[in-house]
Amino acid sequence: MKKICFLMAIVLILAISACISLPSEKMTIKTGTLTVGVFKHAPPAVYEQNGKLIGFEVELVSEIAKRMNLNVEFKEYMFSNLLNAVANNKVDCAISDISISPEREKIVSFTRAYSIL
Repeated sequence: MKKICFLMAIVLILAISACISLPSEKMTIKTGTLTVGVFKHAPPAVYEQNGKLIGFEVELVSEIAKRMNLNVEFKEYMFSNLLNAVANNKVDCAISDISISPEREKIVSFTRAYSIL
């Protein structure tokens, strides 16, 4: 059961993250810190409780970083600035229930969507 949950977690984090802004280059962080842009008002994906970021996407990206032997640093942004932070290399990726649109795909690369509303 744990393996299934972990595999689902990997698939979901790939699906929810806005990824590196250089679509033609493959980049993987091998050591150090994964810097993640967040908008803290996107429950249940990301929200703040008692001064701490929590939520499904926060837990997921934290677990993936842990398994990759990376530290995680969350940087808060307004939702409208998240993708620009990725595009300008201020963060490695962004989470906060970000949907895919043609306009956003001009700014960053996306993984497959995990939820369609």
